[in-house]
Amino acid sequence: RELANMGLKDNLFRFTVIGALITGVVFNVWVLSSCRYLEASRGNLQIGVYRYSLDLEDNAYTTGGSCESYDDEASDGFVRTAQVCAVLAPIFGLFLICMIVVNQCCCPVPCSGILVSLGYVAVQICTALIWLLYKTDACNQSNTSCKWGQAATGNFIAQMMFLVAAIFHRCLPDPKVSSADRKASKEEKKAAKAEKKEQQAEKKARQAEEGAARQADDQKKAAEAAAVAAAAAAVAAAALADKKQKEQEEKDRLAKEEKQKQEAKAEKKRQEDEEKARLAETKRQEEVEAAAIAAAAVAAAAVAAAALAEKERQEREEKDRLAEEEEKKTQEANAEKKRQEDEEMTRLAEAKEQEEAEAAAIAAAAVAAAAVAAAAL
Repeated sequence: RELANMGLKDNLFRFTVIGALITGVVFNVWVLSSCRYLEASRGNLQIGVYRYSLDLEDNAYTTGGSCESYDDEASDGFVRTAQVCAVLAPIFGLFLICMIVVNQCCCPVPCSGILVSLGYVAVQICTALIWLLYKTDACNQSNTSCKWGQAATGNFIAQMMFLVAAIFHRCLPDPKVSSADRKASKEEKKAAKAEKKEQQAEKKARQAEEGAARQADDQKKAAEAAAVAAAAAAVAAAALADKKQKEQEEKDRLAKEEKQKQEAKAEKKRQEDEEKARLAETKRQEEVEAAAIAAAAVAAAAVAAAALAEKERQEREEKDRLAEEEEKKTQEANAEKKRQEDEEMTRLAEAKEQEEAEAAAIAAAAVAAAAVAAAAL
């Protein structure tokens, strides 16, 4: 109930702080009980706060792998300091948890601010001093060094959780103010309940009065409703008659429009028939004209064919005449050419005979000259 009366943001901070502290305490307890805080490089030596583990033979720390407590001779001052601090750290953590729970949820504690601050400082110091295990003799012998172990991770997480709790603790509400607010809230709730009861009593009385007035009003309204119903019935009858008259007028108007549509449709059909008849007449005239044009075209084609035949006949006659004339000319030319050739041959024969006669005369003259020459000789 107390937490329900607190704000969501305040509760969130409270749960964060308490959760971080619980986590830190849990990890502190784990560190306290673990034997794997440090791992030495000398064999399999594992060093914890109160216990250790070693698997090597011929060694004072040999335990066969299980965790064993330190002997008085085996633990030095650093180990004892870490042991004391490992015990005090969870104690201070539990102290902080109790202080915060009581202070925030129950009643304010005197000097709680100082005590809580000292608790945070103490838990951080104790958690930090556990790291002194790095200074033990087992980690500072020759050829031996220690490295981080599992419990060391837990100790670091515990430190971080305590630090987170210390940071968010500054966001927690003042417990004195929260207590006063809770008391004021209780008083306000009591006053609100009393006021609510008074309001319910007044409401019941007012409802009784309103019931009587409502009954009288209901009777009056019933009479008025009857009068209104009668008037409404008359108005409805008049409206119905008017509606019927309007419906009849609408029917007459629709019938008239339908008749006009039928007449328009008949007129349109008559015009379409006339248009079809006109188109048919036009088509017939076009067919007659086409037939006439076709006949004229046939006659023209016949005339053209006759003219073409006559022209072909004349051309054939002209060709025959030209062929005859050409043949005649060819025959005459051949005859003239033969005559000229005969004359030329005759002339050549005569010339040849003349040349032969002259050659014979020359030969006779030469013989005569030779004879004369021979005679003279």
